[in-house]
Amino acid sequence: NPRVMKAVLLNSASPLFAWTNNAASIAGTWSTSRPLDSEQGAGQIDLDKAYTQYDAPSQQGLVEETGWDSNTVIEGSPIDYQFRRSLEGGTPFVATLVWFMDRDVLNYDPVAIDPFAGSTLVDNSFDNLDLELWSTDEMGSPIDLIAESVSSVDSVEHIRFDVPQTGD
Repeated sequence: NPRVMKAVLLNSASPLFAWTNNAASIAGTWSTSRPLDSEQGAGQIDLDKAYTQYDAPSQQGLVEETGWDSNTVIEGSPIDYQFRRSLEGGTPFVATLVWFMDRDVLNYDPVAIDPFAGSTLVDNSFDNLDLELWSTDEMGSPIDLIAESVSSVDSVEHIRFDVPQTGD
C-alpha cells in the first residue's frame, strides 16, 4: 500500500538541525498547521527505522508504540487508537497520517511518447483530516488534547514532539 509506505518513510525520518514545523503551545496543546519543515520535509530518511516500523504489525484499537494501520476514514467518524502502555515523559512521540486526493486525469494517452502532454488534472475532492493525541482516563475516554496537526492544505498530518509528562 503506497500510503503505508509514505507514512512509514515520513514517520521514521530523523529531523536535522533547525527542523521545525512551527509548532506552538496553545492553551497547553502542542499544535501545528504545517506538518512538515518547509525545507527538510520530515527529515533525513532512516531506512533501519523505516524497516522496524514497516515490519511491525498493522494495528487497530489498542496499539503498541510502534506500528501502522491502513484503515479507511468515514466522514464524521473519527478513528481512535489507545496505547497499551502509558507514554513516558521526555521520550519522542512521532505519528503520521497520510491520504490521497480524489483526482482524475483527463486526456491521458498511454501510447504517446509523453502520455501526459495535453492532459488535465481534475481534483474531485480534497479531504481535510487532522491528527490528534489525547490523554485518557482509565476507561479510555479522552480528557485533554495534548498535540495536534491541523493543516488544511496538505494530504499529510505529522506530529513530532517530546512527551511532556508520563501518562495515558
